[in-house]
Amino acid sequence: GTGTAADPFLITSGAELAWFATRVNGGSTALCARVTEPLDLGDMPWTPIGASDSVDTDGGYCGTFDGGGFIIHGLSVTDTAAVRSYTGLFGTVADGGTVRHVRVAGSITCDQPDSGGNRILNCAAGGLAGRSTGVIYRCETSVHITDAGKRPAVHVGGVVGQVGGSGIVDGCVSFGTLTGELSNAGGIAGTVRQNAVVRYCRSEGTVAGLRSVGGIAGFLTGGAQLRECENRAAVSGTIGVGGIAGRLDKDSHYSDELDVTVTHAANYGSVSGSSGNACGTGGIAGWLGAVENGTYTGSAALSYVCNSGTVTA
Repeated sequence: GTGTAADPFLITSGAELAWFATRVNGGSTALCARVTEPLDLGDMPWTPIGASDSVDTDGGYCGTFDGGGFIIHGLSVTDTAAVRSYTGLFGTVADGGTVRHVRVAGSITCDQPDSGGNRILNCAAGGLAGRSTGVIYRCETSVHITDAGKRPAVHVGGVVGQVGGSGIVDGCVSFGTLTGELSNAGGIAGTVRQNAVVRYCRSEGTVAGLRSVGGIAGFLTGGAQLRECENRAAVSGTIGVGGIAGRLDKDSHYSDELDVTVTHAANYGSVSGSSGNACGTGGIAGWLGAVENGTYTGSAALSYVCNSGTVTA
């Protein structure tokens, strides 16, 4: 192929996928590719496709990548000591980018940098992509994600670490586990904001973190929508722990209001959190923070949701 949408590169080996990543990271961010057989990355250190270090999505992947439903296994990523870090098979999927029918298995270690003391603005990790403002469609991850034991990791998702900019995560499944000192951690997405949508997704992997921990999403803010999703695995943490979403709140770091919708969602996994004051543990949502200085900062609509998992705190 020539790398266009009509004539994509055909990827037949891990080496060819690494070559494709090099082309994209070299500036050809709109190249298109299709996987035609199972790939083995050999547990070698992986540089994410669209490894942008920009706080916006410049340098992110904006082409179409079709995994063909074939497994890509042996993914191995450890964050480097850069100023910014977006980690996964893809780093950033940017506006106009589409990643579909990808199945990936492996591991990620979140050794996120201090980023001048602000990892919240500059870091994210996900089995498929660290960050996305594009479309992630019908993908499956079996990626085990943990922190490196040096400092808490933020925006960690089984599929995508952070979804924003009207991005969509549609019809995805995660079987991987998330464990460690993780904040804004979810079985499908860590943080969902800027009118982004997570829909028709399922999590089958346990999520164990610290703050804002959810079976589907860790943190919802800024017009986020979560619908037609289900969690079937255990969720645990300390503050803001929910079977579907850990925390629904205004986000002062991004100046996002609340205005969040959760509908037609079900939790079947056990949920456990801390019993201390102001912790928040729930079968659907752990923490709802719509009031600031006595004034509502936005709405949170939860409808047609159910929980059948045990809840302990």
